[in-house]
This record gives sequence, C-alpha cells and structure tokens, in this order.
Amino acid sequence: MEKCEIVGCEKEAVRSVSKRAVEEALPDLEFEGEGKRARLCRDHYKLYKRETKEKRKIERLDW
Repeated sequence: MEKCEIVGCEKEAVRSVSKRAVEEALPDLEFEGEGKRARLCRDHYKLYKRETKEKRKIERLDW
C-alpha cells in the first residue's frame, strides 16, 4: 500500500486529493514526491477536511 506523502509521516495513505488544494489549506506541510495528487493518511486527511470545511460549505451554497 502507498504511504502518506507528508514529510515525516510513515502511515498508510487512505485518500488522494489535489496537491494544490492541500497546499492552500495547509501551507506549513511539506510533501515527498512529485505529481498533481497528494496521498494522505487518515490523520492528515482529517486535518485537511477540518481546514477546508468553511470553503466547502460556501461552495455548496453557491449553486
């Protein structure tokens, strides 16, 4: 299985999200590897979801 792409994290990745979206939400994190997608473990995905909650809410209301 793939591992989380956050530097220093060795946990198993459970989700793959846009690297650009993660960089915008969590600018203090550094990534290992290249590509447009970032594989995140459960903990980092949860942190990403928490940071983007308000933005996602606004996007849902927009349409």
